[in-house]
Amino acid sequence: MNSFNNGRPGTGSIPLPTYVASNDAPSSYFAANYAGNSSGDLVSYIATSLPGRMNPNHVLLGLGVTFAGVVGGLIYWKSTLDKAPGQDKGLSKKPNPYLADSTVELEKSKSSKVGRGKSRLSLPQGVLILHQCPRGRKTPCIAPYPLKLETFLRMYGIKYEIDIDGTKNNNNADDQKSAFVTVDLEETQDTQNCVKFICEKYNLDPQKHLDERQKSLERAFLHLLEHHIYWGISLYRWVYDGARSLEKIQYLPPATIASIPNVCRTVEQAAWFHGIGKKAPADVVEDIIRDLASMSRLLGEKKYFLSNTNPTELDCTAFAMLAQMYWTMEESPYYASMTGQYKNLADFCNRIKQEFWPDWEQCLNNTPVLD
Repeated sequence: MNSFNNGRPGTGSIPLPTYVASNDAPSSYFAANYAGNSSGDLVSYIATSLPGRMNPNHVLLGLGVTFAGVVGGLIYWKSTLDKAPGQDKGLSKKPNPYLADSTVELEKSKSSKVGRGKSRLSLPQGVLILHQCPRGRKTPCIAPYPLKLETFLRMYGIKYEIDIDGTKNNNNADDQKSAFVTVDLEETQDTQNCVKFICEKYNLDPQKHLDERQKSLERAFLHLLEHHIYWGISLYRWVYDGARSLEKIQYLPPATIASIPNVCRTVEQAAWFHGIGKKAPADVVEDIIRDLASMSRLLGEKKYFLSNTNPTELDCTAFAMLAQMYWTMEESPYYASMTGQYKNLADFCNRIKQEFWPDWEQCLNNTPVLD
């Protein structure tokens, strides 16, 4: 085990996995063999690098089958949650000030089967449904974007219902991406589009207290969080750590565990095409810690990132990303930075949790692993 200091291995006090400190990810075959090749030549390069000089069409077919297997595994994961003891399927068992009082209506409104065996629902008029992935063990969601959306809804006092098993989804498509929202059968996907839709639907203006400079800062830091820090989190969790900590932070049905290597490979390849995956792991970690330094300077001693009085979308997004580092990545250099030099970021996470997630513990799923 090496250590990390100011982004450089070998001299500091923050431990790094050996493969990170040595700039070698667990599945480094991808990066090592395709370095210097343009993305346009990737398929041909794979074909000519494998034994027997495979046909590029066969490579495309293999990638397609791999992707289908990952999607199938995730769908199966969602379907097995109905059988998992202790899983509340997103419905509140106790009165909750944030959730809409529509649980009984939703349960009674199931009608005949439609589409692919789903029950079509006559959802109560005006109720916002947040469709997202299952609850985590240490955070309400281990995916940053659903956590961002749910925090946004709570921050602006919008009542909502959670759907994590598809029973409140009238759309027959099984390949919709989490998270998305539905109101009166009107579906909106992509978190940025969801925020825009919610603001228009409920006449919200999160930026009304911001001047032009603050609006520019918010846009710049939203881009930093969603297009750089997000990838640093994904790479560390799925590639550098090889998803070894996943079972500690998320309930996993046994049948789902077999699909994890495919997910790791998919994340690694997606990061490669994004560009950040072409960097050495230690360099990625260094860049993300520099991002945390910038976030820390912007926050300073303020309650929120842009003011002491009015939270914005930036606070929701920052909380969703930083919460992953703070509560689900305790062995990472990101956590060490947040609890050390940039402790105001950890304090920010605790403030948002206390203010908008008083039911945090009730939103976790600590179902034991089934044999």
